[in-house]
Amino acid sequence: MKKAKRKIFTLVVVLIGAWIASPVSSAWASEREETLEIIRALIPEVRKESIQRMTSPHAAQAYLNFIKLAQTPEVPFRVQTQPFGCKKRTCTDEQVKAYFHDHISKKIVRAIHDVPVIYLESELPKKVKRNFRKNEERVAVYYTRENKIYLHLRRLEGDGEMYLKQVLREEFEHAIDRNIFFRDLFPKTQHSDSATKYALSGILYENQIEDIIRPEAREWYQAHPQELYAKFQLIKTVLRQKHPKLFYSNGNIRRKAVVLFFRSPQSFVDIFEVDIAVVHVLQKSKIKEIQRFINQLV
Repeated sequence: MKKAKRKIFTLVVVLIGAWIASPVSSAWASEREETLEIIRALIPEVRKESIQRMTSPHAAQAYLNFIKLAQTPEVPFRVQTQPFGCKKRTCTDEQVKAYFHDHISKKIVRAIHDVPVIYLESELPKKVKRNFRKNEERVAVYYTRENKIYLHLRRLEGDGEMYLKQVLREEFEHAIDRNIFFRDLFPKTQHSDSATKYALSGILYENQIEDIIRPEAREWYQAHPQELYAKFQLIKTVLRQKHPKLFYSNGNIRRKAVVLFFRSPQSFVDIFEVDIAVVHVLQKSKIKEIQRFINQLV
């Protein structure tokens, strides 16, 4: 019996050795190393891109758009009359933008710098591995409590740089969203939810998006407030990079551009650059509301 076991063990070792030396194994190892190289190069690139975007004049304009809509009577979140330390009752546009650059933008930059990206399987916590096992199509996840981004390397192998960049960009958007609180957006507020994380995506969803989601799409993964925010944030980023004429000089998107994009998104972006499925979450007839939403993104 012992001899038989030794023979079986020897056979297994030989087969494993043969597989490792095979062209298939070599190709797999090469593909894995190529993916690792792309990820290692993309992480600092996406960090830098995110910081540049969030410190730009367009970011301040998006925040101004957000504040103006948040102060309208129909919005349940009320802002105090002097939220930005303005001496007069009403702050000027430039004072609101200055607050963004002096406070919110700096906090976002810290968040982008601090969030680590974990992609080696040996470094994934057990709960993250369980998460990936339960969600077989998931390739990345952002954990709020740990403030970390985790990637499933094997599921990303061979997907190419464009898709890998999309994945990283979205996860960094989640990290930014998670680190912005209600009290950051509305200083001096006495709102009971002032310490709530994901304030930006939550407020945008409640006040701008919830009523224009297609009823049949409400249960979609892409219809979740945080996903809508991250995916449309990325869509705006890619559109502005590839088609700057769709936007005004201050970063706001043109109404006609929204119509054209929602009519045929594949004409403007590659399916590996953004999650085009999110476009089908919203009612295409609500162009004015969609434009207003996009103009509050950076």
